[in-house]
Amino acid sequence: MTTDAYSAHPVLPIAEGWHAVALTRDVPAGQALPVVLGGREIVVWRGEGGAVRAWVDRCPHRGMRLSFGFVRGDTLSCLYHGWRYQQDGGCERIPAHPDLVPPKSITADVHPVAEAAGLVWLRIGAGADGPAIPPGDWQGAASVTVDVPADAVRALLPPPAGGHAEVQPVGADRCRMHVVAAAGRLKEMAAFAEQLRLRAERQIPLAAE
Repeated sequence: MTTDAYSAHPVLPIAEGWHAVALTRDVPAGQALPVVLGGREIVVWRGEGGAVRAWVDRCPHRGMRLSFGFVRGDTLSCLYHGWRYQQDGGCERIPAHPDLVPPKSITADVHPVAEAAGLVWLRIGAGADGPAIPPGDWQGAASVTVDVPADAVRALLPPPAGGHAEVQPVGADRCRMHVVAAAGRLKEMAAFAEQLRLRAERQIPLAAE
């Protein structure tokens, strides 16, 4: 099964490598978060042990979105029939057949994932062992949806000193911008994110110009 097989969105060409898909603070322990990266539907979830995982957002059984499911300990269970998956994606339990040891071929489709600079990243295709990030002690400031193509937002970056932004393409005409900030700059960078969204969508100049 390819990572695009179950997407309900038009799948866009996307560069191989690491892509930021959420602020670390937006994926608390015990939660599953649906994200879309270039049309690819993905579930990002954090087990009680603290590790983050990123999988194709479809149960291998009947295709239900795993982001509708629930996290228990360090497993993610599908809402539909309760099939339970371990952190490596392998199926651990099928409630309708409690005595069956699920075959190793039943597995969620897993993306490499990393946390760095206050962001959750996943890798599409080949790439380095981890994302390239600017040095510094970054904290999540804001994630905003912008109803313009990703390249139109990238053209308005970078943010002022003390901030860093990554753009996540969602569809052909929509993206999300994730902004992180150095210590003491959180409010400033959150305001910048909203100003940039307005500028991109409504052609309103940034206050600094």
